Amino acid sequence: MPQFLSGIASLVPRFDGFILDLWGVLHDGTHPYPGAIEALAKLRAEGKKIILLSNAPRRAAAVEKVLQTIGFSSTHYDALVTSGDTARDWLLASRPYGLRYCYIGPEKDRHLLEGADYREVSSATEADFALVTGFNEFGDGMETKLPQVRESLAAKLPMICTNPDRLVVKQDGREMLCAGLLAEWYEAHGGHVDWFGKPYRRVYEHCFALFRDWGLGVEEGSGAPRNPHHPSSIIHHPILAIGDSLHTDIAGARGAGITCVLVAGGILAEPLDVKPGELPDPDCLARLCAAEGTDPDIVIPAFRW
Repeated sequence: MPQFLSGIASLVPRFDGFILDLWGVLHDGTHPYPGAIEALAKLRAEGKKIILLSNAPRRAAAVEKVLQTIGFSSTHYDALVTSGDTARDWLLASRPYGLRYCYIGPEKDRHLLEGADYREVSSATEADFALVTGFNEFGDGMETKLPQVRESLAAKLPMICTNPDRLVVKQDGREMLCAGLLAEWYEAHGGHVDWFGKPYRRVYEHCFALFRDWGLGVEEGSGAPRNPHHPSSIIHHPILAIGDSLHTDIAGARGAGITCVLVAGGILAEPLDVKPGELPDPDCLARLCAAEGTDPDIVIPAFRW
């Protein structure tokens, strides 16, 4: 059974680095969660290194602008890593396919490959791969993007998924589907998907490299703790990951071999039947964890001190 706590204060002396999710932990896309900014400020005052790790399918600079408009400051963290940047960096460095792609996503994320020599084309039949970032609006269903996804499948295109999330939820209960659902459909129907973001390895390698630059993190070599995904990794400085999704945040932290905290009041608030500030029923949480095949080390009702 995980440990249940009311906030993060008692954990702070045990960890040197923190990896924090954004949507569902710090904010709901429009407003900060109560206590989140204060908790970040206190972590910084304690000298902790903080990486914000987001499955946003866009550049980190764009995410930072949004954070600033809702009350967060660059002084609250040391670095921001996005799945969008991770995908872009991989495409620019490895050039695994051709340079033509068809785009599946909202207009706001269309410019992920801007400034690179990749070129968007209008049809899957002209493309070398499909770039998927998500849905247009709250309330959009799978049917709004499936025609493009089916065209890509018929053309046997590899798909680049820049956001493995399935769903995000605002504090008022509104839900928005994410690119992960489209990519899961694609794989289930025989398509090939390259995944970027939590729970996949590349974003954690990026975070660990930053921690190493700061004198913390993961070193390659022998020793424990080990895990099947990274058998040569050893944690020399304690790092804590905090997120609200079992599927991405918790599974990703588990795979990376780091201690993980589940925020119950984010995306799982409804399935856990919790109100703001409440801890979940242990049996209800256990059922969700069993269904997802992973579980947290620690559970808190919200990211707060």
